[in-house]
Amino acid sequence: RGTPYEMVVPDGGSRYDLLPHKVPPGFMPDSTNVIIRHGVLVPRYGLTDLFATGFGEQVVGGIYMKQGDGTEKTIGMGLTKWKVANFGTSVWDDITGTALTGTADDQGRFITWPEGGVVYTIGVNNVDGPKEWNGSAATYSALTGLSQWTTAKDMTSACNRIVVGNTIEGGVRYPYRVRFSDFNTRSTWTGTSIIDLVDTNDDIVAVRAINRSAFAVLKDHSQWIGVGQSSTFAFRVELQDTQVGPASPSSVIQQFGILYYLGQDGSFYHFDGTRTTH
Repeated sequence: RGTPYEMVVPDGGSRYDLLPHKVPPGFMPDSTNVIIRHGVLVPRYGLTDLFATGFGEQVVGGIYMKQGDGTEKTIGMGLTKWKVANFGTSVWDDITGTALTGTADDQGRFITWPEGGVVYTIGVNNVDGPKEWNGSAATYSALTGLSQWTTAKDMTSACNRIVVGNTIEGGVRYPYRVRFSDFNTRSTWTGTSIIDLVDTNDDIVAVRAINRSAFAVLKDHSQWIGVGQSSTFAFRVELQDTQVGPASPSSVIQQFGILYYLGQDGSFYHFDGTRTTH
């Protein structure tokens, strides 16, 4: 009834980084079960089968990435294999080299790493040695030049270096240890590029980039920040808070420079690099 009021289509999506009264026209302050697709507000789709034929084993991790030429890749890690989704033939193509030996408790963690004009996908599963795939080879290869460490619970990248946390070295678990590669290389790891976070007696659960030059180390009951520096040592790492840590490496997401995670107590937290908030 009355004068019709034309609503502006919110084709900009949701703006969770702004207070509701500051959200500009064309955006939503919040949304539930809807997404923006080609400027149209549509219901969020439920889960559907990707292909008629499944992965073939339990999937413990995955990554969506783009090659340098814009080619899109969806890569999954299973208990024993890596596979890449082939949307032309609607099957998972096996790119496994040496088979993995992980279990359902060993989550697959990935990063993308550009080097020499190639965008590599690098992954670990907390059991087997890290693998790399260049996007076109028939199978993945072992990541070389590791300097003592053989696998890690999680990995990320910051300041043009690969960063791994909670490592196994010589068959021994180092749950407090962070290692990082040399500058602009995935296959050179100086033996002294080590940070042992022993100020708190809890294990590293996840390492995650906050921005290009900083990464977070999330332990069982503490949160740390590593910041790149112009010094003989690449990072300055400091304890920031002592709240409940994440339930697993895969329970952490990054949005607008803030890390959100499901805590070990079943609650949700966010870490902005300075403090952790329930």
